[in-house]
Amino acid sequence: MKRGVGTTFDIVSFAVVSTFLAFAALVLSSRNMVLAKQIKKDTTRLTPGKPIFARAIIDSLYIVPVAKEESKATTFASTLAGLFSSFYKDTGYSQKYMKEDQYLQFSAQHIDKILAKHPKATDLQELSHVKSITDDLLHPIGSNSAVKFSFNVQFKSSNIRDIKQKIVEANYPIAIKYTKLQERYFFPCTLDLYKSSKSCEYSQTTPETFEIPFLSSSDYTFSRSGKQIPVENETLLIVGYSDEYSPKSFVNISQKENTKGAFFVRTNNCNHGHTSVFLSNLLTSEEERILCPNLRNPMNWVPTTLQCLKDTKDPSKCQIPQKFKRGNKTVTFADTLICTNSKYCDTSSKYALIGYDRPLISFSNTGVPLATIAKISDDNVVSEVLETLPFQHLNLAFTIKDFQENSKFCGYSALMYDELDTIIQSGTGTWIAYGVQATFPSSAYSKEFSKYYSKFSL
Repeated sequence: MKRGVGTTFDIVSFAVVSTFLAFAALVLSSRNMVLAKQIKKDTTRLTPGKPIFARAIIDSLYIVPVAKEESKATTFASTLAGLFSSFYKDTGYSQKYMKEDQYLQFSAQHIDKILAKHPKATDLQELSHVKSITDDLLHPIGSNSAVKFSFNVQFKSSNIRDIKQKIVEANYPIAIKYTKLQERYFFPCTLDLYKSSKSCEYSQTTPETFEIPFLSSSDYTFSRSGKQIPVENETLLIVGYSDEYSPKSFVNISQKENTKGAFFVRTNNCNHGHTSVFLSNLLTSEEERILCPNLRNPMNWVPTTLQCLKDTKDPSKCQIPQKFKRGNKTVTFADTLICTNSKYCDTSSKYALIGYDRPLISFSNTGVPLATIAKISDDNVVSEVLETLPFQHLNLAFTIKDFQENSKFCGYSALMYDELDTIIQSGTGTWIAYGVQATFPSSAYSKEFSKYYSKFSL
């Protein structure tokens, strides 16, 4: 496949095939070929000063899946693993060392070990100044040998338009380092879990509430107050953007305007993300749910009614109004929740989410979005509003009984332009994007490393 200058997204029809992986491989491959042909006809629009595309994504050759081990590494290490794996694949394919569907996954955990020896190298610019770091940075997962390479930072910018233009022109992934936002919620000091905290116990004027921060989600806006605070740095990999994007499953409790426009970023956890084509509006939510069940997200858990639980004592016997596909299974009944954190629930009991006969989300007096859950025993069912945890963070206390992993196609999220603006406006946060070029010698494609190749294609 000859690569163009970028890939815009237009509405392209596709056929749904019987199995979800075959469906994705067929759909995404055929779309890429069609879209690549479309872009070649319109490269004159890249003239500086003229409008850039409203939507674009990097060439599929640069896209490699998120490895499961990346979730145990820092986002910086995961981003480096994905970034250099992308360039390795591109060079290997262009030099005919690799086939189009092959890729080599580098160990993010090993990268973390190397970075620990260089604490000042917290971004790509600083990393490029560390002599000889590339000698041992990249190890294929499962290998003790290092792949030699070199790289340099070609540009850096904190301008959204410049980054979009670079994605279209250069057609490779771009790293972005930014200060991640936290949502802040207020909980009453009367709650047993919190009343012994220092904020409640030692304040000169006993406060009625105190703050607890939770990391924000790109899919939902839950905070009524809209209070978001930049707190920690994160580094992700931009693979595309859309000026028209807005979260499809948006729960806008704060009544803020549903803003548009986002970069599509590769995260370090395939079980927390979407497919890039879903973000690009080329898959419906139903089709996406087959590829990416995202069962760590409480909004994807299936509730039931309290009456059914009282009748059956078992969520798996409570039929839902309409069945649907989730991963490789057809969901017909409610989810059983397993308690994993004794701070919030009883680890020896099973639970269910209550929602069909009442609103799924209620609010505390301080604006915290809360869930109603049922604790189930052999002879009793007790429902209560879980007051100690915001609804969207229920995964800190529960997992579902029939958990399914996401497919290789998942692990992408939307980083809203509006969020980047909020980071800057806060006065305490920053963000910057880095464009990097990496090169690999022919020795990097020897049999010593080719035996670790995996297969993946969009």
